[in-house]
Amino acid sequence: MSDETQVNETTEHARWEPDMAPVKRPVWCPVLGGFNIALAAFGLVCGGLAMLSVPFLSGMVEKALNGDPLPPSMQLTPYSLALALSGLVLSVVFLIGSIMLVMRRYKSRVVLLVYSALALPLNFLGFLNQLNIQAATEQWAKDFPNNDIARGMDPSNNPGATIGPAIGLGLFLLLGLGWPLFTLVWFSLIKTKEYQYTGIDPDDD
Repeated sequence: MSDETQVNETTEHARWEPDMAPVKRPVWCPVLGGFNIALAAFGLVCGGLAMLSVPFLSGMVEKALNGDPLPPSMQLTPYSLALALSGLVLSVVFLIGSIMLVMRRYKSRVVLLVYSALALPLNFLGFLNQLNIQAATEQWAKDFPNNDIARGMDPSNNPGATIGPAIGLGLFLLLGLGWPLFTLVWFSLIKTKEYQYTGIDPDDD
């Protein structure tokens, strides 16, 4: 084999080697996307069950109230219903964006940014609404002290009544505020380039 032939083969090998190299797919996309899918499913299930349980529980306890009005925590107001339905829609958006992220689609960034930008104020309004409902429920329990259900809802008679609001506060800080804020920062400041999702850097062409 001549020296010229060897040089040509070496040149061809060097020319094709970068194209033949396997693309390193980013691992963070399926990891974060899978975790987000679990959170979105959790939000859909819990949000849906909470919305459906209010009229069901109201019907169960209405007879036990002996003519007293329903406590605010068992009344589904139009405002609460609007917040709940909006939360379910956002959970669907979150789920779609997370599935796209698992598939390493760059457009998942836009979907998740829209989700986080809307989820932050919506979750905050939902939390304030729950605080108002809790305060109204406690006042209802004081207004009807002879009612068995009221005694269980009054923190002065039942210290365990404060456990629910404490858990709600923790979930709000962690999932309602913390995670959408992390998502907003992550996709707006850190993962902003398409190659960070696909693993293909256009500068390597």
